[in-house]
Amino acid sequence: HAMLITGLHEEPDGTVSRFQVENSHGDGKREGYLSMTAEWFRRFALCVAVPLGAVPGRLPSPHKATRLPPWDILAAVAVTAS
Repeated sequence: HAMLITGLHEEPDGTVSRFQVENSHGDGKREGYLSMTAEWFRRFALCVAVPLGAVPGRLPSPHKATRLPPWDILAAVAVTAS
């Protein structure tokens, strides 16, 4: 299932502690938006797709960047990322 990251909370030391995400499962009480901790993403996120300009020059280990063709679907990325 896909979630769109719409914001983040940056601590004074520059680390990101949580993200605001738009959940694709519908509105509900929170109008479709949730706050997810960075720890949750470290434990459960399989892959993240971002614009190339948002990727730092070098990703920390064990992360690996894969350039996607414009017509690729996220499900194909999830299969190859695991």
